[in-house]
Amino acid sequence: MLIDRISNLENEVKAMKTILLKLPTWFPLTSEFAQEHHMSMNGLRKWCLKNLHPDSFVKRGRFWYIHKSEIANVRPNIV
Repeated sequence: MLIDRISNLENEVKAMKTILLKLPTWFPLTSEFAQEHHMSMNGLRKWCLKNLHPDSFVKRGRFWYIHKSEIANVRPNIV
């Protein structure tokens, strides 16, 4: 019984690991992402410029991108 639970847990960890490895490294700053965080696009961009490390928030062409390691650190401005 314990061995079955351990093997199930190992299989679930393997599945999560493969999903995480398939995620892109950089996510574009989109209006949907801004709405999820209760901010406007300009507000989210300014927040990221002020609060994130410069290597984790970059502009490529005309779009801004956030590194996947910093997505969890984006917090909404709730007044």
